[in-house]
Amino acid sequence: MSKRCLLTIARQELTRAAHAPQGRSERVLVGEEGRSRLSILALRPDVSAVQLDQPWTVQVLAGRIRVQHGSVVSVGYPGDLIVGPAGGSLWSGGDCVVLLSLEHRAAPGTEMAMSAS
Repeated sequence: MSKRCLLTIARQELTRAAHAPQGRSERVLVGEEGRSRLSILALRPDVSAVQLDQPWTVQVLAGRIRVQHGSVVSVGYPGDLIVGPAGGSLWSGGDCVVLLSLEHRAAPGTEMAMSAS
């Protein structure tokens, strides 16, 4: 078990994003690339951050974000939780920090079989 202060990490990542050429910073908290993961994503104003190719959830910790899936657009503010299917985009509406969860789904036929021992 581990305990982390999300608000402290959020401040650190926003500072890193301010100095990053692309205007964003991400710290993976749980999981890894190619698997389900939970991360903190900090974005500077007007950054088109992420193409969400997997099912996702976004909890806004600070600032304002805009999420688009097809023709549907949702604006999120601190405390909002937005849940969406694969195929969305995320933009910052100013300095913002979100808790981003991506669900990795294995390609058909590649799932691992579980067996009872």
